[in-house]
Amino acid sequence: ARNVSRFDVMSARAHGEALMEWNVLRLGGDRSDVQPSTYLVGPGAQTEIWTASLGLAREAITASGQAIHCAPQTRSRIVNKSVSEGGLGPGNRSLVEILKGCRRASTHVESEALLLRDETSADLSPRIQVDEPSAEVHQSTRSMKVDAQDLLNLQSRGLTREQALAMRVRGFLEPFTSRLPKEYAVEVHRWIELAMEGSVG
Repeated sequence: ARNVSRFDVMSARAHGEALMEWNVLRLGGDRSDVQPSTYLVGPGAQTEIWTASLGLAREAITASGQAIHCAPQTRSRIVNKSVSEGGLGPGNRSLVEILKGCRRASTHVESEALLLRDETSADLSPRIQVDEPSAEVHQSTRSMKVDAQDLLNLQSRGLTREQALAMRVRGFLEPFTSRLPKEYAVEVHRWIELAMEGSVG
């Protein structure tokens, strides 16, 4: 809903050999911040945190994850995908901490943003703090803008601008929505189509 501010923090503890998965989607709201967290407290514990957000107009939407490594041989992966139309752009507050003594712990952090306007910018830098020399850290960030020529090519095939834009947004979010149950993925696609109607002039 518009004109709504939401701040959600969720956390879990993963013990030895456990796997904790998060799939969190944030849609709409003037100011919205969601941050799932996993504390890896047992040897061999793992977490995968997938977050996605879609903010239009002047909405400031943030969806990011936290992984705190407290035991050896723990693994984390955080994937953040953001779509933004507003000038503020998406933010990434992902945090990874690998504490001293967490031997051979590893983390992989990916951040991607799709910007719907030329003036929109993105801040995709996560915070990664490593106090264990044997830990492995992989990080990648990427921001992209919708290709105007690509939209025109799709429109030449009979799509409206809104339909073409919705197709591009769905494609960008597909790695996330493919993880959802089918009925939820269908609802997300419908919401995207509705949100794109008149969103970008």
